[in-house]
Amino acid sequence: MNTLRYALRFLLRARTYTLINLLGLAFSLACCIILLRYIHRELTVDTHCVDRENVYAVQVNVSGGVYWGSYAAYRNDSVLIAPELIETKCSFVPLENDFLVSEGHRYRCDALATDSTFFQLFSYPLIQGEKNLTDPSSVVLTQSYAREVFGSDNPVGKTITYSNGQEYVVKGVIGSPVNKTWLNFDLLLANTSSNRWRRCRWICTVLYLEQI
Repeated sequence: MNTLRYALRFLLRARTYTLINLLGLAFSLACCIILLRYIHRELTVDTHCVDRENVYAVQVNVSGGVYWGSYAAYRNDSVLIAPELIETKCSFVPLENDFLVSEGHRYRCDALATDSTFFQLFSYPLIQGEKNLTDPSSVVLTQSYAREVFGSDNPVGKTITYSNGQEYVVKGVIGSPVNKTWLNFDLLLANTSSNRWRRCRWICTVLYLEQI
């Protein structure tokens, strides 16, 4: 007890010394926490994927330019993935900086036009409704975007009009994964031959391969 009193008395007398040391300790701890958090996020990218070690996005290299591409368009290229090794395949069209209309109000959005196999490759928590894109007029919203458009109302069953003029019915609401992900979107649209995307820039294919 006497030792603690002596230490406290010394720290109160040397207030500048005490302040410098406390600030140094606080900054050191803050830097360590930030660094550990950053490392953890980088090591857990896309861990919401069903099997991260065997799920691959197709990357295309044309004249030195690298971008995500379609497996169907380049399956006869020099690098070929044997079709018998593919368990599940999912393609999506990114529709960035687009918009939709709900109840006369226009909302900006980043969308993915994809098929129902998307949820077989990527796991998202279901908040309301169902994760179903089999219907050509179905749409699934993220929880944050559903709140932005519909507020506290239940969005399931409501209709929105996308920028292509087609109406979609909200089938469900999904939450965001706790980990960092390369796929960022506000909503998922059913991608069928009946839908045409004027703002389409490229198509990405994700493959789930068998373990070798």
